[in-house]
Amino acid sequence: MKRFLVATDLSARSRHALERGVVLARANSGSLCVVHIVDDEMPAPLMDKFLELAENEVRSNLDDIGISDIDASVRIMRGSDYREIIKAAHADEADLIILGGHRHTGSDGVLAGKTMQRVIRNGTLPVLVVPNPATEPYERIVVGVDFSIYSRFAVRAALSLAGDAELYIVHAFQIPFMGFLAGDETQKQFQGEHEVRLRRLVEEEMTHLTESSASGNSKNINVKTVIRNGETREVLQRETKRLRSNLVILGTHGRTGLAQHYFGSVATDFLKSLPCDVLVVKAW
Repeated sequence: MKRFLVATDLSARSRHALERGVVLARANSGSLCVVHIVDDEMPAPLMDKFLELAENEVRSNLDDIGISDIDASVRIMRGSDYREIIKAAHADEADLIILGGHRHTGSDGVLAGKTMQRVIRNGTLPVLVVPNPATEPYERIVVGVDFSIYSRFAVRAALSLAGDAELYIVHAFQIPFMGFLAGDETQKQFQGEHEVRLRRLVEEEMTHLTESSASGNSKNINVKTVIRNGETREVLQRETKRLRSNLVILGTHGRTGLAQHYFGSVATDFLKSLPCDVLVVKAW
């Protein structure tokens, strides 16, 4: 990933996204485009003033963070937030959209009308949600894997962003009809089978990275696999906490957004709680 787009509403939450965008652009020798949307229903006499104020505020934040060593641009646009964000990302040929975290209201429906969910649901690009200040590259990344095509896209995103971070590929398995089967031996057999599949997936994606890179060489990425018996949400939440992960990456269904696919529902849970940065990757 080389081209990063940050959408900001000029809040403190968006400042975190801006910081992460700068860190990622710097670490990947990439470019950063910062977009702010001004409501196009604003009265005309106020519009020009708000456009000017918004651009000044964005540039002031960037100067404060420090961008002298990266290629950064600012676009202040009129329109409806999530549509313009998606449009701007494609116009800029962005590889990743970065957003600030939502307000924590305690409501299960907190995402229902938010820009974050609309960008994820209606767009095709990976979306990174940043809830906390970001000054350093990622140190530990967790990727949830269920052997689907969605997971493969998540692993590819992780390999692209990993840099010097420790990358943990986490898989949760459950034994069907456990009550009718033997105990420890059955679990060992199932775990062994899943470990083989997990190692194969990682090897295939590392090969894909090597073959798709311009030089034909892949980076020396520190990849570790973690396999646990248990329910997917619980295993991912537990491992994220245990590993003190800075970033969780999850794949989700490309056609139906977050609502229908099972792994998408796991992504929804993480987006509600935001234990750290969360990257949602869609497969098409």
